[in-house]
Amino acid sequence: MRRSTAALLVAALSAPAAVASGSEADGLVVNTTSGTIDCSGRDVDVIASDARLVFTGPCGELHFTGDRTTATIESATLLQVAGAATHLRVKSPLADALLAGNDGTFHFESVEDLRVNGDGLRVEAGRIGAVTLAGSRNEVQWSAGSPSVHDLGNRNVLRPRR
Repeated sequence: MRRSTAALLVAALSAPAAVASGSEADGLVVNTTSGTIDCSGRDVDVIASDARLVFTGPCGELHFTGDRTTATIESATLLQVAGAATHLRVKSPLADALLAGNDGTFHFESVEDLRVNGDGLRVEAGRIGAVTLAGSRNEVQWSAGSPSVHDLGNRNVLRPRR
């Protein structure tokens, strides 16, 4: 019995980049450090550090847990990040982004509701509808419009991009 459990564990750890949890409609859990993931409209949970990923197709909710992840995302409905030194680029408009961590960079075409809770995070966007900041030394820049701003932290910088 122990050998079969060990064999299953080895098989699970060496599985393909994206492993579906439950049915396809439930979404994907990604625990790889490199590759391209086709979201196909599904929600995706990324549980990895030191990852270099590309997400294609429309994604539902994208949740990142881990440090030093770099990713390019074609589209998503929601982005949630918990980790340090994360670097993400979203190429299409985003409804919600919740960013927690330290020393990361984020590039958005646009984001309607941006929440930043961390230290040393840098966000650049074409347009931001509303932004709420907690933490310190965060920088948020936008190139169009004028977002509503709630700065609950200290030493944060919010300004139009020049």
